[in-house]
Amino acid sequence: MSDYRRWISYIYSYDNGAKSVNVGYARLELRNRRVRMTLYLNGVKKDGGIHICYYRDEPEHLGGICVGSVDGKDAAMMFRHETDSDDMEESGIIFQQMNGLILFCDDGTYMASSWEDRELAPGIVGQLKQLILGGKKVPEEEASEEQASEEEQETAAEEVTENEAATGEDAKKKSTYTENIQDESTQREGKEESFMEEPYMSEQDIQAEGVQTEEAQKGDMQETEVKEQEMKEKETKKKEAKEQKDEIKTNAECRKRQICDLNRVERIFCCLTPMFPFDNGEFEKGVRMEPQDIGMLPRAMWKLAGNSFLLHAYYTYQHLLFVSKREKQGRTYYLMLPGVYEKREQYMAQMYGFTRFCPAKCRPLENGTFGYWYMEVKFASSASRE
Repeated sequence: MSDYRRWISYIYSYDNGAKSVNVGYARLELRNRRVRMTLYLNGVKKDGGIHICYYRDEPEHLGGICVGSVDGKDAAMMFRHETDSDDMEESGIIFQQMNGLILFCDDGTYMASSWEDRELAPGIVGQLKQLILGGKKVPEEEASEEQASEEEQETAAEEVTENEAATGEDAKKKSTYTENIQDESTQREGKEESFMEEPYMSEQDIQAEGVQTEEAQKGDMQETEVKEQEMKEKETKKKEAKEQKDEIKTNAECRKRQICDLNRVERIFCCLTPMFPFDNGEFEKGVRMEPQDIGMLPRAMWKLAGNSFLLHAYYTYQHLLFVSKREKQGRTYYLMLPGVYEKREQYMAQMYGFTRFCPAKCRPLENGTFGYWYMEVKFASSASRE
C-alpha cells in the first residue's frame, strides 16, 4: 500500500483569465501503477464539447494529454477514466509529473483544477491548449479536407479519361506500324539472303546509360542511409525515455529516504496531498487525510480512527483535513471534519470533542452552511519543531 494515494481536487471556472466559482471536483486514486479519475461537474452548460486533459504547467516543461471529451449540453455530468500511471494512453507521459486537470470548452472558455490549488496564468493556458489540442480537427477543417478529397477524385478521374484516350491513339499507331512491317517483310520474301541487324549504340548512348545506373545506385544508398538514421533516432528516443523513467524512480527513492529523516509534523505535510478549501485567511496550509492516516498523529488521538462521528463525516465527504495556524504563541495544528452547520450536528460534534466550526467560504454563519468541525492536535516539543 506504499504506492497508494487518494485525493479530491476541486474544479473552478475561469472568467477573463481569473479564477471564479467552484463547478465540481475530481476524485483521483493512484494504486499499483494505475491512476483512476472520476470527474463530477454541476451547473455547467456549454455549447459544444468539453475536452478533459491532464496538464503540467512548469515553465520549462509545459505539456499534457487529453484523455476524453463530454457533451456540454447537460448541466450535471460525470466522466470516468483509467490509465497506466507510467505511460498514460501509451504516450510516454508520466502521471506523477502532472500538476492538475484543465477542461477546454469548444466555446473558448476553460475550467481547471490544480493539485497545489494555484491559479493558471492566461498566457500559460493558451500555450497548454496549443500543445495538448493543437492537432485536434475542428468541423470546418474536416469539411475542407472532404472537399479537397472530392476535388482530387475528380482530377484523378479526368486523368484516367485522358490516359485512356492516349492509349487508344497509341494502339492505332502500333497497328499502322505493324502493317508497315508486314508489307516490308512481304517484299523481302523473294530475296535469297535475309539478315537481322542489331541496334546500333553510339559512345554517347553508352556513357548516358552508365550515368543513369550510377544515379540509381546513389539513390538506393541515400534511401538506405535515411532508414538507418531513422532507426538510430528511434533507439536514441527510447534510451532517453528509459533514462528519464530511471531518474524519476531514483528521485522517488531519495524522497522516501528524506521523509524518514523528518519529524512527525513535517512528515504529515510532506507525505499527504495538499488540500486547502478556505478563503478566509484564518489558517496557513492544509493536507487531505483518511482514517488510516490517524496513525501519523500523537498516540493519544489514535482512538479517533474508530470514532463514529469522524467515520460518518469521511464516508459522506470522502476526506478529512489536517491544517496549521500561526498564532502569537507559535504554530498550532487542527484535525478537521467536513460537515454542515446545524444544531443536531453541533451537538454530536461537541460530544466527540470537535467544539469549533469554520465555514469553507467566507460568509455569515447560518444553518446549512458547509464547513469543518475541528479540534486541536497537540504534539510533543520533540515531534514538532517551530
